Formats: sequence, structure tokens, C-alpha cells
Amino acid sequence: MEHRARRGRMQHLSSGRRIARYFLTIIVSTLIAEAVLLPPVLYHFNRMAAYGVVANLFAMPATALWVMPAAVLAMVAMPFGLERLPLAAMGEGIGFVVLVARLVSGAPGAELPVPAFSTVAYVTFMLAVLTFCLLKGRGRLFALPIALFGLMLASSNPRPYLLVDGKAQVMAVRAPDGLYWFSPGRAGKHARRVAASQNGQKEEPRWQWTERQYRVNATYWLHCDAIGCLYTPPAHPGKRVALVYDPVAALEDCLRVDAVVAFERLGAVCRGASLVIDWAAIRANGGHALFLSEKGEWEIRTVRAERGKRPWVR
Repeated sequence: MEHRARRGRMQHLSSGRRIARYFLTIIVSTLIAEAVLLPPVLYHFNRMAAYGVVANLFAMPATALWVMPAAVLAMVAMPFGLERLPLAAMGEGIGFVVLVARLVSGAPGAELPVPAFSTVAYVTFMLAVLTFCLLKGRGRLFALPIALFGLMLASSNPRPYLLVDGKAQVMAVRAPDGLYWFSPGRAGKHARRVAASQNGQKEEPRWQWTERQYRVNATYWLHCDAIGCLYTPPAHPGKRVALVYDPVAALEDCLRVDAVVAFERLGAVCRGASLVIDWAAIRANGGHALFLSEKGEWEIRTVRAERGKRPWVR
């Protein structure tokens, strides 16, 4: 009797270990899959799912023990016309998985925005993934310094101070806290969403064409009125950029700023500024991104220059 009782306890412990091992396998496999897929997901979508492991702890057992057995039963019963109940059970299981996905994705902090990083950093991350997958034993440790190098490249990716979309509908300037602020209006929703996503931010704050000064802590960086704004790029207090709403503002601002951005054609109105981005420049070169070097020199990147000459574009 004592031997049987001991054997029963051992079987009970063995069953518990199997269940624990099953869920541990789910956790480990989810972490490995997310680590492998993380670089392309971040590179293309700038979003990271924070609760993937939690979702899989519920969804994967439901799929393995509920959805798939019901699917097999439905296939077996189908020749006899008895597939209705198994398919109904399968549908309920799929509904449960969808419910888990909705609850997890809707939880606070479920989606973490990540700033965009360069293609070189992305290739470095993928090289680290391939090193880990293809090598064996201690050779996999070589993936760690490669991944750290990719992280260094990603963190040093320069971000423009000013963005102008290719349809002359949206301006965006970078505040001292790193957030992009956008010009007012409803036009250019896609451009606003992409710019915010690339910067790793969820909100899309907008300035107004009214008399107001914007600041972060004690730093004033944007001064606006009814006809335009004056923007001071962070870390470059000597630079001034005029964001023109009414072309009348260009007559005054062009003489006291380093760059002028307007959605209207300025032509010969603005000759004092060293850099002018108006409707003519946007139409010719598409979207613009303005950078500043450590020496305070402007660097302009346009869609046309990055895209290069193609037979199907003007």
C-alpha cells in the first residue's frame, strides 16, 4: 500500500512537472520567436508588443487543446454530415483566442513606440540573429557583441529638426524634449502619423497660428502669432527658422532668420535667408528633412535626392 501511495505521488508530481514544462516551453519559444522577429518589426512598424508572452500563455494552449482537436473532429465527421458541433466548438475556441488578443492589445502599455533606426543598424541586428541561429554552443555568444553594436548604431541615428511633407500640407519641428510638433489643420493625416511613428511617439501635438510662446521647462523654442512662427532648434540657440503661414510674414522674417519654410510660392520675396523651402522647392524635390551639424550647418535631405532618378518620376 505504501508503495502504491508513493507511486501515485510520483505520478502526480510527474504530471505537474509536465504541465509546468509545457507552459515553460510556451514562454521560451515565444521569447525566442519575438527576439528573432523584433528587428524587422521595429524597423518597419516602429512598434513593439509588450505582452506577447502573456497572450501566448492563454492562446497557445487554447489552440492546441481546443481549436485543433475540434478541427480534426470536424474533418473526421464531415463525410457523415456530423461536422456541425465540432465546427461550432472550433469557432468558440477561435473566438476565445481573438478575445485574448483584444484584451492584451488593449491593455495599457501593450504597444511600445520605438524610434526609427538606420538600415545599417537593422542589417547589424539581423546579422546577430543569424549568428545566434546558425552557430552552435559557445559560438552563439558572438551574437551578443554584434547586437550591442547594432544597438549603438540605432541609438546614434540622427533625427531631423524640421520635416515638410511632399504635398505641402504638414510641417513638423522637433522640440527640446524630442517630440515632433505639427502644424495645425486636418490635412496630411498619413504624413503626421508616419512622422510621429518614426520618432517613437504616439501623440501628435500641434501648435496654433495664434500669439503664443511654447517652451519645455525654461527653454522657449517656438514663438507664434497669426501669420507665422519662429522656431529655435534645440542645442542651436543661434539659429532661427521662420514657419510662414501668411506670405506677408516672409517680408519681415527673411531678413532675420537662417531658413524659411512656407507652403506658398515665395519667389523673389525672400532673398535674405540662406535657405528657403517654399511651394516651388517642395514641388520640385518632394518632402524635405532638415538636419543641423555640430558646426551649425544645414543639411537638407529630400525625397527626390534619396530616391534618385527613375524613368517613371519627373
